[in-house]
Amino acid sequence: MKVAIDLRTVREGMTGVGRYTWRLASSLLEAKSDHEIHAFFAGEGSAHWAAKARELGACVSNFRLSTEAHPVCDLWEQTGLPLWLDWKGFDLFFSGTFLSPWWSRRAKRVFVVHDLIAFLHPETMPVRFAQYSRWQTRWSSKYASGIVCNSWNTLRDLARWVPGAEEKAVVIHAGLWGGRTVEGVREENFSVRASIPPWMERPFFLAVGTDPRKNLLFLAESYLAARTECPSLPKLVIVGGETEESGKIREYAKGRAAEEHILLAGYLPDDLLSLAYAKAETLLFPSLYEGFGYPPLEAMSAGTPVLASDRGSIAEVVGDAGLLMDANDSLAWRDGMVKIWLDRRWREQWTRRGLKRVETFSQERTAALLLEALDRWR
Repeated sequence: MKVAIDLRTVREGMTGVGRYTWRLASSLLEAKSDHEIHAFFAGEGSAHWAAKARELGACVSNFRLSTEAHPVCDLWEQTGLPLWLDWKGFDLFFSGTFLSPWWSRRAKRVFVVHDLIAFLHPETMPVRFAQYSRWQTRWSSKYASGIVCNSWNTLRDLARWVPGAEEKAVVIHAGLWGGRTVEGVREENFSVRASIPPWMERPFFLAVGTDPRKNLLFLAESYLAARTECPSLPKLVIVGGETEESGKIREYAKGRAAEEHILLAGYLPDDLLSLAYAKAETLLFPSLYEGFGYPPLEAMSAGTPVLASDRGSIAEVVGDAGLLMDANDSLAWRDGMVKIWLDRRWREQWTRRGLKRVETFSQERTAALLLEALDRWR
């Protein structure tokens, strides 16, 4: 089968959408199936992953239009792209987002639903984009041959908000080769020692992501309450791109003279993010909603204990390997931070559980499920 995989979200600075899409694609390529795989990138910032895809046996090309090039890209995806897919003789088009052609004379269309944030928490995104996301998800679901959901929680949300779509859907979790994402993360692996931020030289709590649903203001408030109980608590480091939400946290910390305790470290490239996971005392993840939730999985794979909310799919990913708490229970978060810092034996217990938990997220299993689904939709 000749398969086209849209990997335009896989590039420098990519979020969970790009990471999940890349892991699906790479699992398929690593499996060495008899399918002819063509991987399409957006060009700018994707050279590393394009080279890796080529090494794994994919034919690699670039689409000139990025997924964010609205409305030109939307028009092309419903006109030029289907014609091109038919002309090139593709049997299946696999999109890593809800942006999928609604028709093709030859190619079946499959797309990924990462979450239903636009339906459940539209207040966390621009109004017009939330409307657009809901509209595109419904229409892509109507005309798709298959849908991949990244968690059972996402599948349940899809069934609730787009009735009937669940009949076309399968659940495929992100996979990790050997159950690990950051094997061998060591400072000596960095060619330029000075590139390691100074804050990594001392103990720190880590939080990842800066969009509104990450619940950062709540986390900052709970953290400062924990510092009142335990002044020796390490610095809270929040990593992620600059957003309106990160600006609010910065102002909050400044207003409470807590800048030395709450650090917004900005976006970290993959190697430094992996090192941050490995060196952190714990990952704090009080998110209000996640379609999957990469940070807890990546932290556990690095041997770092996880304190997370029980919202969305987080409990599905973490299981009994992390401390799950209500996303609005400030006292529970305060006490959890203090205990995991002071009780080393308790912290080591969560570390052991996390390392065991990530073994269930193997990329071999991801590949097998994806190949099975593709055979069903061919």
